[in-house]
Amino acid sequence: MIYPAFEEKESMSSNWSLTAYNKEKVERIYHINVTFNTRIQIECKGYAWEANCALTIPTVDSAATFNKTTCDVKF
Repeated sequence: MIYPAFEEKESMSSNWSLTAYNKEKVERIYHINVTFNTRIQIECKGYAWEANCALTIPTVDSAATFNKTTCDVKF
């Protein structure tokens, strides 16, 4: 069973977040950090890992293209 959970790390009301958002809006490229925390139980053993991905998402009207992203995985 998969239980997704979304957590906001920082409010958009902070000066840094608002400045970053406005800059990304002008550049038409948004920077999104995604973290996956995973646990799997197989028979009597449990396995856990975390994957961190930094995505760069261009807007539809941007000249930039979406590029493949490499994620850091920690076991």
